[in-house]
Amino acid sequence: MASWIQWCHHWLHTLGIALLGAPSLPTTYQVPVDYSWVYKTPSFPGSVPGQGATRGGLLYTHMGMLTMLPNGSLAAAWQGSTDSWEGSPNQSLYWSVSSDNAQTWSPHQLLVPPRPPGLPVWGPVLHNQDGTMHLFYSASVEQCGGWGETGQGFSPGGDIFHMTSGDSGATWSSPAVIYPFSDRLGIPKVTANRLAVLDDGSWLLPVWHEGSRPDCGQGLRSNGAPGMLLSVDQGKSFEPILLNRPNATWLIEPTVVALKPDRPDMHIPVGLEKDLQPKVEDPQALALFRTKAGVLYQSIGYGREAREWTQPEPINVRNPDSKVSMDMTPVGTMLLAFNDASQLESGQVLWAQ
Repeated sequence: MASWIQWCHHWLHTLGIALLGAPSLPTTYQVPVDYSWVYKTPSFPGSVPGQGATRGGLLYTHMGMLTMLPNGSLAAAWQGSTDSWEGSPNQSLYWSVSSDNAQTWSPHQLLVPPRPPGLPVWGPVLHNQDGTMHLFYSASVEQCGGWGETGQGFSPGGDIFHMTSGDSGATWSSPAVIYPFSDRLGIPKVTANRLAVLDDGSWLLPVWHEGSRPDCGQGLRSNGAPGMLLSVDQGKSFEPILLNRPNATWLIEPTVVALKPDRPDMHIPVGLEKDLQPKVEDPQALALFRTKAGVLYQSIGYGREAREWTQPEPINVRNPDSKVSMDMTPVGTMLLAFNDASQLESGQVLWAQ
């Protein structure tokens, strides 16, 4: 297994891995972890004084993800800012590349600057498809800004953009809006996790809707609701699919994997049957969601191109309102990385172990 990479703002999170595809599971394992720092903020314990200034001065880093580039290198991308708070007008997307399997990393480079006239960008999602890199991200809109306790900031998300690269990220196409803020009566859209490729080749890009104020989608029923962007032509066009949100909690930062029609045992992960909903006909995808309920919620996409989704339901996996990430191995085993806690106490620090 490749090295797990952590990005930290002021703390590390506990890393749990749940194998969801074998009998007697899910079980949370404590596995050996090799740390390889992509970037360390100067306020993080053990940082060298002044390191942030000499390496670009990032005081805030968040929403990191990994992917393999067509040239065989490993890329890490994240959102960051020289201010210490989320949603700063200078919040940009950065990335770093490793050519030695995450042992060492290149100095971080600017990937996407703020959207003029100083609107933060969010949630980079990288995808390698047949030698072409795809980058998805969201950018705030002017009506969703304001002043908070720490300074000027904008609510997460806005319009969702798509860019491509044919040379492993050396150059990129101009960004194109694929899901605008104006859709759904005007509410910010946000990206957070990798897309899933279904058995028929269709793409599912997980997104969510997050309104912060009455003039920025706060009163809409879709506030805190997850969704998918479906592409049946490998990124040439996208169709939004909105999932239902329960009254009890928001469902944000969805993570999704494609299920295997030729693997009936993969339709419902073994060990979670009693927690999941009844089986559906023709299941295509499984999605999990961050919540405020102390546990994860899940929904199953079914039918042609996973256009239909079951009502989200809680499952017996703890979640302290933090992001999770799920992936499928080549042999059909699902992996889930998560914080194994129902809530974080004031001042509590969870370390990867």
